[in-house]
Amino acid sequence: MKTSNTTTCTAGDFGQSSLRLDALLIYEDRGTGLRARRAFQHVLEQLGVEVDFTVELWRFELLSEPTVRNWVLNKTVEVDIIFVAAHGQRELPEAVLTLLKQWFTRKSDDPRALAVSLDSSVRETASTNQLLASLQAAARPAGVDVFPHFNEAPQLGSEARALVAEEMRREPEAYLTLGS
Repeated sequence: MKTSNTTTCTAGDFGQSSLRLDALLIYEDRGTGLRARRAFQHVLEQLGVEVDFTVELWRFELLSEPTVRNWVLNKTVEVDIIFVAAHGQRELPEAVLTLLKQWFTRKSDDPRALAVSLDSSVRETASTNQLLASLQAAARPAGVDVFPHFNEAPQLGSEARALVAEEMRREPEAYLTLGS
């Protein structure tokens, strides 16, 4: 479940002519996956360099399968950034937390980041603060930066479906694995 792409960014200046990023996007459902994908695209646009990127997309429920989870864990060796997208109404599944903990223990000289994308409605809740604090505590020794992101997941009513369909026509390869 991989998409590859190259995008040319226009804002900022990283002092490089191009950048390679491997990302893993783990999501609760289609709406949260779309929200995280849009946030990832926004980050790429802000870098100011041409970015060659690969994104692996996985739903939470698939990671509960041991074979799939082990395969994804092996792929995290190459990953620079992980996006976890959830509504934030409940705790992250144990399979997701296990994957993150193992990624944190991977030795790397390259910078890595974890973006946690949650619904706006859970921004200041005790459970969200606890989740972010525990992820930051686990990530800190590994030198992984944690970036919270709050926004609403798209509701896939008729208007949203039309928007998604339009985006899919423009960039079909980026949506191949976001099915429900």
